[in-house]
Amino acid sequence: MHLIKLELTNYRRFEEAEIEFPDGVVGIIGNNGAGKSSLVEAIAWVLYGNDVARSSKEEIKRLGASPSEVCRVILDFEMNGDNYRVVRELKGVSNTGDAALFVNGKPQARGVTATSELIDKTLGMDWKSFLVSFFARQRELNALTEYQPAKRIEVLSRLLGIERIESAIKNVRQDKRDCQTKLETTRGFVVDIAQLQQQIQLKLKEQEELKKQISQQELQLKMAQAEFAELASRFELLRSKKENHIHLQKEVEIKQSQLKDAEEQIATSQKDKEEILRLFPVQEELKPSLEKYSLLLAQIVEQEKLKQKASTRKTLDEQIKAHQNLLREDRLRLQALESDLALRSALQKDLVDLDQKIVHGEQELDGSQKQYNLYSAQEKSLSDQIIKFQRQLQHIEELGPKSVCDQCLRPLGKDFEQIKSHFQKELDQLSSQTKTAALQRDQHFKDMQAAKLERDKLQKHKEFCQSKLKQLEQAEAERNSLEQRLTQSVQNLENFQKAYQEMGTEIYQPEVHRELQEELKQTETKKQHYLEVTEKIKTLSNLEKKLRELELRHKTLAEEANRLLASLEQLQFSPAEFQNREVGMEQQRQRMHQAELGLKDLHFKEMTLTGEIKTLENKVKENQMLRQQIQELETGSKYLEKLDRLLADFKVHLIGRIRPALSNLTKSLISEMTDGKYSEMELDDDYEIYIYENGQKFGLERFSGGEKDLANLCLRLAISILIAQSAGTEFSFIVLDEIFGSQDQQRKENILKALGNLRNRFRQIILITHIDDIKDQVEALLQVIENPDGTSRVEMSLDYA
Repeated sequence: MHLIKLELTNYRRFEEAEIEFPDGVVGIIGNNGAGKSSLVEAIAWVLYGNDVARSSKEEIKRLGASPSEVCRVILDFEMNGDNYRVVRELKGVSNTGDAALFVNGKPQARGVTATSELIDKTLGMDWKSFLVSFFARQRELNALTEYQPAKRIEVLSRLLGIERIESAIKNVRQDKRDCQTKLETTRGFVVDIAQLQQQIQLKLKEQEELKKQISQQELQLKMAQAEFAELASRFELLRSKKENHIHLQKEVEIKQSQLKDAEEQIATSQKDKEEILRLFPVQEELKPSLEKYSLLLAQIVEQEKLKQKASTRKTLDEQIKAHQNLLREDRLRLQALESDLALRSALQKDLVDLDQKIVHGEQELDGSQKQYNLYSAQEKSLSDQIIKFQRQLQHIEELGPKSVCDQCLRPLGKDFEQIKSHFQKELDQLSSQTKTAALQRDQHFKDMQAAKLERDKLQKHKEFCQSKLKQLEQAEAERNSLEQRLTQSVQNLENFQKAYQEMGTEIYQPEVHRELQEELKQTETKKQHYLEVTEKIKTLSNLEKKLRELELRHKTLAEEANRLLASLEQLQFSPAEFQNREVGMEQQRQRMHQAELGLKDLHFKEMTLTGEIKTLENKVKENQMLRQQIQELETGSKYLEKLDRLLADFKVHLIGRIRPALSNLTKSLISEMTDGKYSEMELDDDYEIYIYENGQKFGLERFSGGEKDLANLCLRLAISILIAQSAGTEFSFIVLDEIFGSQDQQRKENILKALGNLRNRFRQIILITHIDDIKDQVEALLQVIENPDGTSRVEMSLDYA
């Protein structure tokens, strides 16, 4: 697998980045947190998806990217002569994943699942094996020497994949324990089947006896039901007679009640008739009050008219006085407005003169401003020339007579003093001109201030005149309004005076009005009484008709009541006989109910017994199944025991094969990276490295720190090569992440030099580090730089070393 190009869009800290991977030793440098590791992490993510990410998919997309922007990584690589392109994306607000794989420009897989499965198949390894094969970190190198033997074996087992076998052994042993536990538990549930069969036979005999009792009880119940049916038929006839008796009794009671109500209504109507007859003399006595009431009412209406006229005359008198006062005030205000309006023409003339003066003042102010600006610029220019001449003079004095003229490039020599005198004279002349310009500037500034004061004074006077003129315009509008109001007020006054005269001189007397009202009130009471008496007398004819109808209804009700009493006598119903028959029926019902309860109890016992027999039969079947399960569990336990031994033997066999192969490959790498200085080494059972020097074996503690780091690096590279070979993958690149740790400069250079000797094994060696001083020892450099907006960019330099 050979890396060609990586393209990033909104991935982690990178908004846009494109990296082409050259062959040789490639350095990736940058500050901590800039995104160095994100570059190589993107390689794993585009291949295997979110499983390899160190965070959730929401954090993979660049912070600050809008929901509509896509997070995308594209990787181009070559393997076995074919060109591969993998594309992986996160889209939309929910960061929905998508992926695709192209081989030689043709699509081979689309979708996250299909792409990941084809990547696994193509590379021959899952994401864990990929990371172990292609990525090596400093903490893994330290573990190879600093950990105790048990911990070191654990780390190496994880890297080599041996921990999977250990996990399988652990799972098999757990399954074996679970199987044994289940076997012992199942044996505890097994009982004697012969004993169960014996219990079933006893229950079947008991069931036969119950069936006989049920037959006898059913016969007794049928007899009781037949006797109850005969009693019920006879009782039903008696019940019908009782219902007729009750119905006739209710009808008699109703008729007697209606008869009583009719008698009471006849008595009440007779009493009302007598009262009406006594009202005829009273009606004749109250009849004159009707005419008196009409006469009084007409007199009161006339008094109301007089009262209204008096109120209107008073209102008109008030209106006349108010309009006379208003006319007097408006005429005085009109005279004052006419006096003010006489001044308007003079004010308008003053405004014209002020406008001319203001224009003239603006012109004077503009001229002073221009002169002030002119002399200010002249003073600034002269001051700049003085500074320039002073610097030139200082420069000449510092260089002395031997200095060279910057114009003709000749030495100053004997002209030095003359040149100095010339510069001094020029400076004095410029100083004099500067003072003159400053005086002129100050004079024009004063003129400019005076012109401003005069302009502001005229402007304020103009504003005052304009305000006064505006007030006069408002006064003219008020005058016009007053003239219209005066005309209307005069007209209104004339109308009010005319109306007052038309009201006449007739006088309203309140005392007479009150006496008439009191007399009307007394007469109205008598009138109301007369009307009530008259209304009652009118009801006499209807009342006499009602009395005749009530007497006829009383006669009819009496006849119906007598007929109902006769029918009740003919029925001959006996309540005592009905009660005796009812008690007999209830006693027979109780006997029948007891027979039913007895039958139900027997059926329940039969059902319970049937359930017990069924339970015993199920227990027999369950015990037969338990015995079958015990046989299956015993067989499974034997297989698990055998599988445990096979896996343990396979682990020992695998370790026995891996350690020599790992030792040979590490030895070959050390020899290559040290130019043959150390050509022999071995790994003991604890994976402790021993190196031969002059035919003698030594532990790593004898060697320098750089040699120790080199040996650990070779062991780690050997692990990656073995895993890649086992997967059948062409191995041509390796990523080393922060492998230098806190080593000094010499040890870093030694490791870099040793890595250069591995080009025949690795076409691409990628170093990730935050240390800048390696950039002179690598063949290509990728520098990750943080931008002010928080994003990062990648700058690449080729042939750097």
